[in-house]
Amino acid sequence: MSSTSPIRSDSMQNLDESIRADLDRLRALAQPDGPTKDRIWTGVAARLGPGPDDGGPDDGDGGPNDGGFEGTGGELGLGASGSQLGFAAKVIGATVGLTGAGLLGLRVAALGFHALAPAGPATPDVIEQIEPTAQIEPTAQTEQQLEQAAQTEQQLAAPTTTRETTAASAKDVADAPTQPRSGPASTSKAGPSAPDTDALTAELALIERARTARSADETLARLDQHRREFPRGQLADERELLRVGAQCALGQLDDARKTAAALRAGGRMPAARLIEICPALSE
Repeated sequence: MSSTSPIRSDSMQNLDESIRADLDRLRALAQPDGPTKDRIWTGVAARLGPGPDDGGPDDGDGGPNDGGFEGTGGELGLGASGSQLGFAAKVIGATVGLTGAGLLGLRVAALGFHALAPAGPATPDVIEQIEPTAQIEPTAQTEQQLEQAAQTEQQLAAPTTTRETTAASAKDVADAPTQPRSGPASTSKAGPSAPDTDALTAELALIERARTARSADETLARLDQHRREFPRGQLADERELLRVGAQCALGQLDDARKTAAALRAGGRMPAARLIEICPALSE
């Protein structure tokens, strides 16, 4: 392809610089490594086939070594032939297919329109068609970078949220009323504990000796011993019932009535049972 153009206007030179800027921007976004560049150029060569006879790269050139398109915009002047313009469009179109950027195709369409137009100063209408307000669409790599930046921001904000949550939880724990510890000790204090087997056995033995005593006086003595040793014993009602019987046997009816009244006051013993022990209480 000829390196000079018969006619070159200022607007065409500005267009070439704009195309170079777009190509530089695409190279900065993609940045493929060496093996990837080789595969890209191999794919471009396979898709394009041989270039035009009058302007294609010779055997010694082989294509760009740095993965760019230096000189492509500058070589497409107003005097470019139809085959040269078609070959340039194929090169840029293949690159668009590989990189996924749509701006180059728009630039090629504008360039083709200007190359086919009659020579002369560019009018404002033509300049507006040549300079579209297209935006480079974000590539997959750009979207991935944005996603990584968002994740990094969330990770930086996470410790603050964790500290606030921990402080709120600690405040809730401090404000909550203190609950008694659960365990064997608290359970035994909360409700009545089962009677101690040894203590109950001792109570039974002492009550049995009082019941089988040889005299009423001995019975009262055993009952007084039980009251001293077991003031809150499990057999307190049985002890006082035997006391009523012993007092009644000794003729101590006033004391027997007082003891019986104490048993009946709390509903601890029915009157029929007391009268059965001491019939004199019915009088």
